[in-house]
Amino acid sequence: TQPPHPEWRPPQPQPMPFADASHVRLDPAELASCYPLMISAFVPRPIAFVSSFSDKYGGNLAPYSYAGCFGHDPPTVAFSMVSNRANADGKKDTLANIDESGEFVLNIMSEWYVEAANHCCGSFKRGVDEFDESGLTRAPSSVVRPP
Repeated sequence: TQPPHPEWRPPQPQPMPFADASHVRLDPAELASCYPLMISAFVPRPIAFVSSFSDKYGGNLAPYSYAGCFGHDPPTVAFSMVSNRANADGKKDTLANIDESGEFVLNIMSEWYVEAANHCCGSFKRGVDEFDESGLTRAPSSVVRPP
């Protein structure tokens, strides 16, 4: 693969990629939702598929659009979730399980099971296990309790 400007050398100015090199200013307060912007701004964007389990709440399996790798020594991953107003504590089931057990498994979504994974986005009551609802198969983990 060739770089786009193999003749470029420091400190030459980098050529602008478009004829109109202006930037668009977006004010989040003026947008109905920032969701479309955020999910299209960072691509390709891995989807985290997080399984969790706690004795109090049972199993949970949920996809998360905001996830990534943040370090390698030690390996560090992160995912972000919003609140769930349907639960009295405001927590998504994944967070409630992690708070109680301290464990989760983060998988990266694969296209071959995207329909079943998308079904896990449903508004299920706490304690409903999305593995059962989606038909996805649990594979045992070797270090932590969640599959």
